Amino acid sequence: MENYTNVKGGMTHWKYFLDKKEFKNFTYYLINKHQTSNPGIFQYFFEKNTFKDAWGNEIKKGDSLIYHTHSCVHGILYLTKGCDLILPELNLKITPEPGDYYIFPSEILHGFDKYEGESNRYSLIFNIEPNDTAFTHQNKINEL
Repeated sequence: MENYTNVKGGMTHWKYFLDKKEFKNFTYYLINKHQTSNPGIFQYFFEKNTFKDAWGNEIKKGDSLIYHTHSCVHGILYLTKGCDLILPELNLKITPEPGDYYIFPSEILHGFDKYEGESNRYSLIFNIEPNDTAFTHQNKINEL
């Protein structure tokens, strides 16, 4: 599955943004903003998790995204307006604005049918996976 994509549109390499300064700045913002409100993912983030992939999508008229789930927590940062994202099981349609971002549990089905709009949509998508090492708060307390 490493080379498989559900995107029927433009896409960078899976790891394209991982070492980019702008993506790293966004990840620090994300972690700092949400470590209190969502500690299960963001508290002690780098001890518990890693950004496995971070890639870009370009969606043009006629492109689509096969409805799918991920094997891990994933997110999307919208860089432009454009194509909506559909979450059919939640009966939800996300209409993006530049700078909007969403983080989804692995089991959230999402995608969209053939895009008919005129504006290209650019977005950055990332996967968050647990590290191989077990993290416990007690281990962190002992370490400190």
